Parts: sequence; C-alpha cells; structure tokens
Amino acid sequence: GVVGALNYQSYLVQPRAWKKAAGLIKQDKEASRQLAIDMFGDAPLSRKKDHGKAEALLIAFFGAPMMARGPV
Repeated sequence: GVVGALNYQSYLVQPRAWKKAAGLIKQDKEASRQLAIDMFGDAPLSRKKDHGKAEALLIAFFGAPMMARGPV
C-alpha cells in the first residue's frame, strides 16, 4: 500500500489504548467528535457523521509521540 511504498512505519493501535489516553472509555462516538472539535477547532467535523474523521485525528494525536521516537 501507500504506507509501504513511502517506507513509513505503521503501528496497530487498539481502540482501548487510545480511548483510555483520551479519556473516552465507555463514551460514544459523539464524545470523540466533541473532543476532536475541542482539540482541532479548524477541522471540518460539524456533522454528526464526521465521527470517523474525528477518531482518525485522535488516533494520530495519540500515535504522534510513538512516531517521533522512531522504531523500537
């Protein structure tokens, strides 16, 4: 895929891990969208169905420190 072609390292992040870090355990998708709106105010997340984009932003935010450290 694209990630491999660009020689990027990918990581599998379990939902429980990033949701725990974000304080979203036992919260619905709307809570994820609201948190992403608070954190990334300019992101286009105005529609309720934008929860997938919101969760992608939150996962990227959670994973950024791992990517900065590089391969383990």
